[in-house]
Amino acid sequence: PYGAGGEAGDEAELEAEAADALGGRAPVHWVGLSRAGYLLAYSHEDATLACFDLHGRLLVARNVGATQHAFAFSQDGLTVVHGGRDRIVTARNLPGLEVRMVIGRSGELKLPINLAALAMASKANDPSVTTRPKRFPAPVRSLTFAAGEHVLLVGLADGRVEAFSTDSEYLQRRIRERLHVIGF
Repeated sequence: PYGAGGEAGDEAELEAEAADALGGRAPVHWVGLSRAGYLLAYSHEDATLACFDLHGRLLVARNVGATQHAFAFSQDGLTVVHGGRDRIVTARNLPGLEVRMVIGRSGELKLPINLAALAMASKANDPSVTTRPKRFPAPVRSLTFAAGEHVLLVGLADGRVEAFSTDSEYLQRRIRERLHVIGF
């Protein structure tokens, strides 16, 4: 649907087609395909995150509030995490894009990637699911999962990288191992 020409003049046409996919609101600044087969597109201009099926049918579009800079999918492709100017990381389920968890600098709300845990928190209407934690000191610029989703690394605009673990013992063990390897 976005053309196969690849010629220099196609860029404006492709941008217009991408904007049309988001309802004509704004150009697409990030796009990702989850392992579960959901296509996500995000626009900075109106802070809209949209979820499409593989046939290009819009499933849902949500305003995420602030400009987002970083996105990462869970291994199963049923969760997306994102962060940006609002200085928090938000986890959303796919395809509905409902907020499942929000974490900030203090890590008081850890990110359970275990889908069963996410579903239980949602079904129980756990108020901590939507509680906003303390914000990071700078905007979130990058996100990645490591160690089989035991760790979420959060890169900040001020040059810091913070790590969050769903299993604090795992993280402590890995840090001790790495410090030993480098001579500490």
